[in-house]
Amino acid sequence: MLGCAWHFVGQIEFQQNSENCWLTRYGYAEKDWVIRYIASLYFGTITAFTIGYGDIVPQNQFEQMFVILTVLITSLIFGYTISAIQQIFGQLREKTDQHRNNMAIVNSYLKKNKINPILQMKIRKYFEYFFTLDETQDILMDHLNEDLKLELKASIYIPKLKQCQLINRFNDSLLIQLSRVVKTQKYIPGQIIFQQGDFVPKAMFLLRGEIESLINKVSIRKQKQGSFGIREFFLSNTVHYTTKATKFSEIAYITHEDFIEVVKRQSSNYEQYCLLRDDLQFDLCPIQCQVCLRSHNLMDCPVVFYSPSRGKIALDKGSNINQVRHHLHVRRKKKSKNSYSNMVQKIECALDLQLENGLLQQDQINSNYISELGLPTVNDDISMDSLKKKKQKNIADQFRISKMKQLVNQGRLLKLERIPQVISDLYSEFLKIKKESLDNFDKNANLQYYHIDENVLNILKNFANREYRVVNRRISRMKTFYRRGQKNKI
Repeated sequence: MLGCAWHFVGQIEFQQNSENCWLTRYGYAEKDWVIRYIASLYFGTITAFTIGYGDIVPQNQFEQMFVILTVLITSLIFGYTISAIQQIFGQLREKTDQHRNNMAIVNSYLKKNKINPILQMKIRKYFEYFFTLDETQDILMDHLNEDLKLELKASIYIPKLKQCQLINRFNDSLLIQLSRVVKTQKYIPGQIIFQQGDFVPKAMFLLRGEIESLINKVSIRKQKQGSFGIREFFLSNTVHYTTKATKFSEIAYITHEDFIEVVKRQSSNYEQYCLLRDDLQFDLCPIQCQVCLRSHNLMDCPVVFYSPSRGKIALDKGSNINQVRHHLHVRRKKKSKNSYSNMVQKIECALDLQLENGLLQQDQINSNYISELGLPTVNDDISMDSLKKKKQKNIADQFRISKMKQLVNQGRLLKLERIPQVISDLYSEFLKIKKESLDNFDKNANLQYYHIDENVLNILKNFANREYRVVNRRISRMKTFYRRGQKNKI
């Protein structure tokens, strides 16, 4: 800029037909503009930063006044620049000295109490990180008024809240209210945020840094942005994984109490929250897995937990396998003869033979003689008669059972014949139900988000379209069944 101004002064003097200017004095008036610009830039630089070499000097009073003014301005700027640089280095030196003094105090305290070297290193890293943090920004933000502070929070935290697919379902007004209750917390590398099996009533959002999720000390995912612990936050369950910071991280979070307090301010928001909570409870809401980034729960992830293929197992169990069996000899059943009846027949034949040949008299045959031979007596005849009666009774019972079956079948036929009457009764009952008043329902509230299909107005509106079709479908099925029965009779 100084070179352009010096060339502009020479150009004005040259246009006024003045031969006493630096362009004509040093022979630059007829040369190319590039050569004149380089000469002007050279003069401006030498004048601003040095006392000048005297090869180009002002030739009239106007040029001399310009050089005087230029030297004064550049001297002031140069002095201010040197002062500012000294002040910056002084502040850096002061901050470094303060940091060294603080670290010296920490080291002396650790050595005095004989702390473990590994723990000493962690403590030093922690203090080194927080000593180097520039907290002046937070201090300046605290001096803002309440309106500007709330707008600043909304502009910072609402984009982070919208990164969560569950919280993004709420409207913008609720997100603005949630941004006002957001709090922040800082973590150092290796610090545990929450353990596996802990109850963490917080919805967390990573602002900066990096975190790592572990299951049984095995890393499953590293995360540099987004949210975590949201499903457990909505269901108030324990977490199934451990999360720790791998770098210096800052996390924004919303407590469960603050969230419920904000949501309950408007009934529609609370209905939406209850619907979202119930959908998560019954796995009706797709949520991104933290391991494979698919739409299922972490506990159902096939990458972490073994889940057999149900279709393959059902196919294996349902398939038939032809078994190769050895040919076995099948024994034939033969009718066995009654030994007792054979013995009685033989004894009777022997007695008849003795009586015919005169070897035995008729008077000698009595009950004692018959019992000695093993023949049945009168009592035995009675028992045989009772067995015959039992057999006859069993035959009669079987006959009665067959009669009962016939009667049952006849009853079924009678029922089939009564089907038209049953259909007409059902139809008349249905007409009575339609005429009845439908005002007394269990649910008397009309909600906006939570299962709106079950509202009273929707039920009354859909009753005629849905229930009437169901009953008509049943009646048509019964008519079809009756017609088939009539055809089978024919």
